[in-house]
Amino acid sequence: MAIIGNWQRGARASIMGLAVSLGLIGPLPAAAAPAAKGSGACQLGARVIDRQNRGGTVVEARGADCRVQLADGSVKYYLAWMLSPEGSDPAPGAGVDSLTRGTYACTAAGGIAGTLQLVIKSDSQYADRNGKTGEYRHDPKTHKIEFRSGPWEGYYGGVLGPRKIGLSSRRGGYYGTVCDLK
Repeated sequence: MAIIGNWQRGARASIMGLAVSLGLIGPLPAAAAPAAKGSGACQLGARVIDRQNRGGTVVEARGADCRVQLADGSVKYYLAWMLSPEGSDPAPGAGVDSLTRGTYACTAAGGIAGTLQLVIKSDSQYADRNGKTGEYRHDPKTHKIEFRSGPWEGYYGGVLGPRKIGLSSRRGGYYGTVCDLK
């Protein structure tokens, strides 16, 4: 059994290295730290809702993969960013034209690659965990984000929900890093 566990850890590390080298995900900005087992909405035993507003309980959490038992008894697999904690509501003041201000806890690859922090300070300014600021642009029609200066310059994002932002080193719709409003 230990051999399989070691093989799985090695395979995950190889997959992450390959994904970075192919440019599918970028390296994390400075100050990334190891994550606790399970992250964001994907924590063993957590009550969650999916994007169709179906409730369930996380019965298995492996990096970015979550296995959820829904209220009807069926079990579904999700990526962590597809889930929100049960009872999540839009934050006060969250508008169509701007991102919700506040501190977001971010996990890369479901926590395998580490954690970081993003602070939305205004409709155009953000900061990292060290207080270094930069400018971003959010398009309310497409929900896309472009970091134009500062520590996240060259990164892109998308609004995944009223309290959730996805981040990537490339334009598009795949977000290897997911940030939840604290």
